[in-house]
Amino acid sequence: MENGTPINSNRIFETLGQILLSFLTIAGGMFIAGVLHTDYSSMGVLAIVTCYIVKKKRGAYVGQMAAPVTVLTLMNFFEGVAFIDLALVACYRGNKGKTIGKYFFYIFYPAHLLILGLIHMHLRGAF
Repeated sequence: MENGTPINSNRIFETLGQILLSFLTIAGGMFIAGVLHTDYSSMGVLAIVTCYIVKKKRGAYVGQMAAPVTVLTLMNFFEGVAFIDLALVACYRGNKGKTIGKYFFYIFYPAHLLILGLIHMHLRGAF
């Protein structure tokens, strides 16, 4: 090298190997998600990877959300509505709000799904 620093070829190959392994892992995950027809398919895996790549210090929520929302919007235009959430997240100042009750949502979430399921079954004439 011109500046007298020798090139460490082992380090270069190690780095290239890590990049290749990461790429193959991501591609494999995307392939499996596509074959299994999971929610969001391969783009969901890409969105999660994007979240990991753009992770920043605590408080950088807008940047962390914008990248995966963009990926999902490329898959389905209607996912772009999630950009509205970015405005709300930008207003967050890190202070915990009032709590409704520690276990309220542990009960509410499955209960409302059960009720919606029963309504769906009733409308389809299952009972």
